[in-house]
Amino acid sequence: MGTVIFLVLLLGFLLALGRVRTPWVDRRPWREHTARDVGRTVLLGARSMVDLRQG
Repeated sequence: MGTVIFLVLLLGFLLALGRVRTPWVDRRPWREHTARDVGRTVLLGARSMVDLRQG
């Protein structure tokens, strides 16, 4: 259950990050980010969380 909450929070953070264009973030607007980019980021976050729990 905690993993699901983490993924939802991560996705919300990514959505907010994509909408706010700041100098230290990729300057492309959100519409140019593909679903594959978002999916890859979510999977990386989930994998790192699993690694932290196992380690």
